[in-house]
Amino acid sequence: MTAYDLRCWRLSQKPMTRRLLRRHLLAIVAPLASIACDREEPLRVSIDVSPEGLVFSASPCKGGPPQIVHEIGVYEGAAKQTTCELALVVPPARPPAVARWAYGSHHAGYARQGGCVPLEVGRDYQANAENGVHSFGFQRFRMRQGGSVELLKPNSCD
Repeated sequence: MTAYDLRCWRLSQKPMTRRLLRRHLLAIVAPLASIACDREEPLRVSIDVSPEGLVFSASPCKGGPPQIVHEIGVYEGAAKQTTCELALVVPPARPPAVARWAYGSHHAGYARQGGCVPLEVGRDYQANAENGVHSFGFQRFRMRQGGSVELLKPNSCD
């Protein structure tokens, strides 16, 4: 085989090698992507009125107990101005442990952001939650007289 023939043979083999490499990578990546996508189930953000004030929690839309969240917060209006937020400190000093959050409260291992001022009657807010495995949820709501809450549509489970 001449040097010219060898060079032509190498050039002709490169596309085949690339195709095989792509095929093998796809065979490896596709199952991993489906596993990651399975974890992206939306969360239902619940809002309860209790003696502590408003208590927020997040659970799977399909049902189940409240999940430990890495971030949960309340934002005002369409501009999503942060009213109050609780976010896991990175890197965490201890494992995350917040499954229920009373508006404005502090928790070890989490940083509180925003002024956490009292929510105003008649104003629209949105509660967001993320559990750290790419699952996210939100619930829009409006504060009513007497401290009650009106849930608004849409939410992450609709």
